[in-house]
Amino acid sequence: MDAKITKKRLGIMLSYDWIKIIAICAAIVVFWVLIFTMTATKPTIGQEFGIYAYPGIEFSAEKTGNLKKMREEGALSYDILEYSMNSYGGRSDANTVLSAHIPAGTADIVFTNDTDLYDENNALKRSSGYKVFTKSFRSYCVWMGDVGAQVGGYRYRSNYFTDCENYLKRFYGEDFENGALNKEAAERNFRTRMKKDKRFKNETQIRKGLEQEYERLENLRDSYVRLQTLFADGTIGVRTIEVGTGETGEDGKEIMEKWTYALDLSNVPNITYLLSNTEKDGTNADICMSIIHSGSSGEEDRRYEPISYLIYLVDLCQENIAAGA
Repeated sequence: MDAKITKKRLGIMLSYDWIKIIAICAAIVVFWVLIFTMTATKPTIGQEFGIYAYPGIEFSAEKTGNLKKMREEGALSYDILEYSMNSYGGRSDANTVLSAHIPAGTADIVFTNDTDLYDENNALKRSSGYKVFTKSFRSYCVWMGDVGAQVGGYRYRSNYFTDCENYLKRFYGEDFENGALNKEAAERNFRTRMKKDKRFKNETQIRKGLEQEYERLENLRDSYVRLQTLFADGTIGVRTIEVGTGETGEDGKEIMEKWTYALDLSNVPNITYLLSNTEKDGTNADICMSIIHSGSSGEEDRRYEPISYLIYLVDLCQENIAAGA
């Protein structure tokens, strides 16, 4: 039997079997895509880092770089696997959209402005973005006010900053600002929380991950100490608003509560390089930053990523002062 492959025979075969060949190639591609998808690490809620710019705030997110750059610069740790930025501009449906995203745990930071708008008769025309956002989502915002404060029938026994300090003390001791990292404590914590993480299946991968974990903790400690310095010199503060409870006091006036669910970034030098208040002609006035907690169990180790991210933004603005940006 003559089984010699000739140009003519090859052409005849392809003319009849090309659909089969394409189907086989497609099946092979789909197979490998499925393999990579099934074996890849699926990000948890805490491993997704989402930024949201509320109406009234313009955020030049492209200047911060991508996830790879932010990891290299220490803005986010190795444990953040996805990064997204969402801007709502002048959209009136921002709360509707956020009501789907925030409860799902896909938001970590929300930038707002605290600029109330008044009409020609000095009557309130529209409350600030910070007030509107907080009234809708304050149960998801971390508390930044006084420890022990009573708000809406709930007493805050700690705040975001004391929680971060207590977290750092687990690895550095009481003097966390100056103490050395307890690598044994860090390793125990790492091995426990990464048991199901596909990135760390063998001892070689675990050892490599531990080095990244030590770096993450050192960076968080340094960033938190920097934040306290910025608090002390007034560069960053907390922003408190007064909100009516709907109840009337003995004096006949509405009872007001003080809510502290945001940082005030308006004094950060050159903040308009990244963030601006469109209600104030694109200036630095009244720029605020709320931090969102997902409420998920097992995410405590990723809860303080916004601190290192904030320090990164501050440094980025500083670096671009000389350039006139």
